[in-house]
Amino acid sequence: MKLLVLCFFVSFFVSCSSKHEVDKEYKNFSSPQAYEIAKLEHTILSLSSSINKKEAQNLSKILILHSLELANSYGITGTAWMHNSLINLGLKERGFCYHYTQDLIDKIKEYDFKTLKFYWAVHKKGEYFEHNALVVSSKYQNFLGGLILDAWRNSGELFYLKVLKDEAYSWSENKAKTSFYFKEKEE
Repeated sequence: MKLLVLCFFVSFFVSCSSKHEVDKEYKNFSSPQAYEIAKLEHTILSLSSSINKKEAQNLSKILILHSLELANSYGITGTAWMHNSLINLGLKERGFCYHYTQDLIDKIKEYDFKTLKFYWAVHKKGEYFEHNALVVSSKYQNFLGGLILDAWRNSGELFYLKVLKDEAYSWSENKAKTSFYFKEKEE
């Protein structure tokens, strides 16, 4: 009987993946994504007057839409923690926080942002509950002056907040990963 209940539980959560409708062309200006893109753009621009408006707009669109696309491609099921459990059970392949971070970095590296700087953020590095995310700041700001970009936390719906205001996690820069992923930006 326990095995039957376990099989039902696993099959229910594996088959109930949430799909986000992604407005890839950004044509529906009344969509929730359009609102989130504009809100993120405003938040990025509020970091510094040195940030180019077009870059903030492009980055916002990339981050909001690509986070949702990643959740769809990972087959996200329920909460981020539930999806992690499915990965650990071998029922899903991708969707850990560092997958989102790596895949967002790969996407933003396709563009040449001149007024923005990116960092790899980590909470509890090397511990069981390590958490990874991306940080963006102006070219002239440091890590702590930036904005945390966490696509894992809300299962593909991008969470963002100033690094120092995030009460759920105490972030620090993973300098080795920042250097590895953004070395050509630093030269």
